[in-house]
Amino acid sequence: MELSALDRHRYENPDRFVAGLVGERGHRVYYLQARKGNRVTNVVCQPQQLASLSDHIDAVLDKLDEYGLIEGMPVLQKSPKDDRPLDVPLEADFIAGTMAISWQPDNQYLHVELFEYGHFDDANHGAACVLRAFITLRQAREFAARVRKIVDLNTQVCPFCGQPLTARGHVCPSANGFRRMTEI
Repeated sequence: MELSALDRHRYENPDRFVAGLVGERGHRVYYLQARKGNRVTNVVCQPQQLASLSDHIDAVLDKLDEYGLIEGMPVLQKSPKDDRPLDVPLEADFIAGTMAISWQPDNQYLHVELFEYGHFDDANHGAACVLRAFITLRQAREFAARVRKIVDLNTQVCPFCGQPLTARGHVCPSANGFRRMTEI
């Protein structure tokens, strides 16, 4: 099934909605990645963009909770549950420019949009790329927690593949899927 230009990067309740980074300190590339099934979108972002998006997501969720609009609001998390590396292949679909978030009360999704850099006005006509993700509140809190972790300048990366390390190590793509245990 061929997707239209406007739907190519549209995800409703994606299987995964995360931020990640690749590369050595000083040469890192930050991504926002959405995946549903075998369809993946990778958007290159600046770390400040991810931090701002994360802060705004938490602020919107905190306001919804403050106004009593949501029962069972997921709480602010100190660390993410999903600390796996980004899915591969990791090829950039576009570079993020303008970003927007909005609350969808009908289905209780947070709507996150990332517009291709320099093409905000062209996005609704299919002339530019835009990632449109409708994520659950739990996915939103998870995303924000992961961003806080990776935007920290002291994030350790794997010396073999350049992806972030966790205390448990990670599945290193350069080791053909074998788990490399590297101490942090």
